[in-house]
Amino acid sequence: MGFFKVKKELDQNNYLFISGYLGKFEPEKTQEVADRKQLDFNTLDIQDSVVAKSKFYLHIKSRIIAFQIVGQDISISSFRNRFCSVFNAGYDDLLVDTDIQLIEETNTLIASLAKFEKVFSFNVNLHPSNPNHRDIWKDVDKRLQKLRAKKYKEEIGADWDSEGLDIANDGDVKSKIYMAADGYGKATVKGEMEGELRTISTGKNPIVQEIADSVSKEDCLLHRLSLMFGKIFERMKNHKDR
Repeated sequence: MGFFKVKKELDQNNYLFISGYLGKFEPEKTQEVADRKQLDFNTLDIQDSVVAKSKFYLHIKSRIIAFQIVGQDISISSFRNRFCSVFNAGYDDLLVDTDIQLIEETNTLIASLAKFEKVFSFNVNLHPSNPNHRDIWKDVDKRLQKLRAKKYKEEIGADWDSEGLDIANDGDVKSKIYMAADGYGKATVKGEMEGELRTISTGKNPIVQEIADSVSKEDCLLHRLSLMFGKIFERMKNHKDR
């Protein structure tokens, strides 16, 4: 895979983006072709045949990226992994550690906390913001930045035969879950729900912008995406969640 047609673009709100394609291709491919003159079939060797291409828009200031899912060829996980590996390779993997975290459409993990009869474990991995933060998790973020931390990991567990963890109303736990759901890490809760062992994580319900195939011009595409980016920026403003 590689990056193609990379350029800078301004949307109608003067937000600066880097746009391009993450392309998947085959270096060498043998294709059967029809010879209409001889009424026969022949083979043709094709170099760098394009398998799929995923359009992306990276907002430079916030580092939020929107990308296209292309069937089974470029899935969400495939894009995240391949984008980071191609980006790192451009720096010869020296002093570069790239990762893409998903921003949740709704915080399903927070909503599910109250449904657990028992919670046996809470795990969270976070990294500092860049540098915008919401009021609900700003204390966690400021602490990480004050410590000059690159990564943060926390694990809380309870015995299986106990009453479980009491975290449903814990402000610190909830703030870390919100931070993870906003794209700055991943949080996972494991417990008992309706008599069964369940595991729920952030990143399972990412924001998705449906765009019709008829919207082909790049300026129209960026305009549609700008509405989605505007909602995300509004969400990230320093207001308290109700």
